[in-house]
Amino acid sequence: MKIRINVDEVLDVLRNCDDFEVDNEFSESGKFNEGGRIRELWSDENVCESVGIDEMVDDLNTVYFWKEGFYFRGEWSCVDEIDDKDREIFEREVDFSE
Repeated sequence: MKIRINVDEVLDVLRNCDDFEVDNEFSESGKFNEGGRIRELWSDENVCESVGIDEMVDDLNTVYFWKEGFYFRGEWSCVDEIDDKDREIFEREVDFSE
C-alpha cells in the first residue's frame, strides 16, 4: 500500500517531532538530541529556501525510523508529482501484512 503526504504534512511532522538521542562520539555525554535538531531546523519559516528536498526526506525517514523502531515499514521519497495546490508529494510503500 502506498501512503502519500504533501510537503505541508511533512513539515508538520518535522516541526513537531519528539526529542530522541543518537550516538555522537564528539559529545561529552556520547549522545546528541537529533529530534531537537530536526525540530529547530524545520521550524524556521525560510528553511525551504536554504535546505533541499533530499535533506527533508532524510530527516523524515530519521523521524519515522525512530518512531517505528524495529517495525520501520519503509522509507519515504519525494515523487515527481505535485498536488492540486502545487505542493510536492512524498510517498512510501508499506506492507501491513507482517
